[in-house]
Amino acid sequence: MTAALPWALCQPQPLPVTSCALHAGTGKTIFMNDIFRTAPRRSRQTSELTDREVQVLTLVSHGKTNKQIGAVLYLSPATIHSHLKKVFRKLDANDRAHAVAQAFRAGMLQ
Repeated sequence: MTAALPWALCQPQPLPVTSCALHAGTGKTIFMNDIFRTAPRRSRQTSELTDREVQVLTLVSHGKTNKQIGAVLYLSPATIHSHLKKVFRKLDANDRAHAVAQAFRAGMLQ
């Protein structure tokens, strides 16, 4: 990577060393943005979900509301909302349906 440093610094607007790398054996410089653009997006492992988060997601998959899930698990709807926010982040989901779909794809739900 140090071989890319002189090229990076000679540009009209010097690039940070971490933004480029010398392609091994070819002498070509590739940019990290190109690597990230073509690499498949890595999702978090489902094993990172807690048991409670899996319980909540299972009840979501059955169409339950936060209030209904809270009643079943003896938790407040606000706590259920908090669990779901964590599930969305971990599964890279935008909403309840997306989280359930991601979980089905990952084999967490049947």
